[in-house]
Amino acid sequence: MSSSRIEHVFYNAHSKVSHYVLRHTSHRLRSVIEHAVLGLAVCGFCVVILSHRTFVHREDIIASSISRTGDNNGQIINSCDGASSASSSVDDITTTTAAGGYYSLL
Repeated sequence: MSSSRIEHVFYNAHSKVSHYVLRHTSHRLRSVIEHAVLGLAVCGFCVVILSHRTFVHREDIIASSISRTGDNNGQIINSCDGASSASSSVDDITTTTAAGGYYSLL
């Protein structure tokens, strides 16, 4: 099956379902469903933002990484084995830069 044929099949299916729903439901029911979906979308967006603030962008992690940036020429000592980690340094610089940009927006 070619791509245009599949698109045509999906369009026809969508059209039939849309017409069926429009004929067999009232305006009020569709309005309630649309508002419920909008409310769920807004709540979902809020959950994503709050989860990001809680688990990804925590101020205490940023503050501790900013205070350690200058240690050992920008290298952070890994607490597990005591060796310097270049990837931690890059992550630390990225976090510091992102933190500076984030706080400057507030």
